[in-house]
Amino acid sequence: MVDSFHHLSLAVSDIPRAVSFYQEVLGIDPVGPDDSDAEIETATYYWMTVSHDQWLMLAERPDATPTEPTATDDPHVAFRGDEETITAVERRLDDRDMEYRSVGTGVYFHDPDTNYIEVTDFAGPS
Repeated sequence: MVDSFHHLSLAVSDIPRAVSFYQEVLGIDPVGPDDSDAEIETATYYWMTVSHDQWLMLAERPDATPTEPTATDDPHVAFRGDEETITAVERRLDDRDMEYRSVGTGVYFHDPDTNYIEVTDFAGPS
């Protein structure tokens, strides 16, 4: 049986832009390209550290060209953060003139490639 979550891979159309977004808005630390010989500009896959044993892998795909965001109940990825973190994320989204939806337990928004992202302090299902 599995015992933990390892990583999530998101399709993005521009790795440098996506790395900048996730680092600046969510504070996720860049690790580097999957191929140690690649630079960020030429990477096909790029790793970022969410926590000590959980990662975000950005996968550059030409067909990941941003489109208009769809419904607010799209499948999404959720990151855990406390109330202070959620407020900071909202402020960073405001600084970028990006739309978001605040709810009682967090905030929802689309990244530059229209992946639907949540930052939440929800404890989980009981």
